[in-house]
Amino acid sequence: VVFSPEKLAEANTQFSAATFKVEASDIRVFSDNAYAEKGFEVLNDVSDCDVMIGVKEVPLDHLIPNKKYFFFSHTIKKNNRTIVNYYKQCWQKTLKCTIMKSLLKIMEED
Repeated sequence: VVFSPEKLAEANTQFSAATFKVEASDIRVFSDNAYAEKGFEVLNDVSDCDVMIGVKEVPLDHLIPNKKYFFFSHTIKKNNRTIVNYYKQCWQKTLKCTIMKSLLKIMEED
């Protein structure tokens, strides 16, 4: 989860038609209990969710087919080859990784 419990509660209010679920984690800065106290489901398996929002790129072997992923990447740090290769592998696995194709084109030209 990329949101603090408080910010996720705000998003939940603003987007009341959406359902927000939190993947359990023992390494996240915010505890599972902090999300549960705000009324969010904290689960070990979030594979039933349509959209995944996260802080780090998901390891390729953990990507779930036919899901949409929004996550932070290090594109600004000039490790473009790694990022380009990562997204190409996502596409080769026919996954719906969501990025801007124009950004990928710019990175490949670099």
